[in-house]
Amino acid sequence: MGLTKLGWNAARAEQFAPYAAKEFVAARVAVEDKLHYRVWTADAELLAQVTGKILHEARGEQSRLPKVGDGVAGKSRRNGDKAVMVAV
Repeated sequence: MGLTKLGWNAARAEQFAPYAAKEFVAARVAVEDKLHYRVWTADAELLAQVTGKILHEARGEQSRLPKVGDGVAGKSRRNGDKAVMVAV
């Protein structure tokens, strides 16, 4: 699924540029199940988790964690079917 169908546009690409420079991929949260997520990238649907840093910064407030529809920056893990979200 292309991210343009989910609201990706030139403005979002510009906001994402610093993450793209670090080889992160843009994704959209599709499903949230406590601390496990399904995200859509331009190429695939992946099982994802947030980093410990995001969890720490949320300080137990669920509202500060990614929600369905949020745009996130992520990195695929070695096997390619899982990802870690590094920024919301």
